[in-house]
Amino acid sequence: MSGLLVKSTVVMRDNLAELNSRGMAGRWPVLLGGAALTRAYVEQDLAALFDGQVQLRPGRVRGPAADGRR
Repeated sequence: MSGLLVKSTVVMRDNLAELNSRGMAGRWPVLLGGAALTRAYVEQDLAALFDGQVQLRPGRVRGPAADGRR
């Protein structure tokens, strides 16, 4: 998910809560990026409310191969 605007970080939080409520949190990691995100917000605030794994991806995310995996 991309948080380019501060308002979109609230939607991001809501989306993570929805994934939790649907029992989908443990199925895959959620990659988060965008200018409005800080490492602390992702690793502390969002990680605390999400039952799965969240990862901050600074810079432009180009898809699954962005981290070297295919």
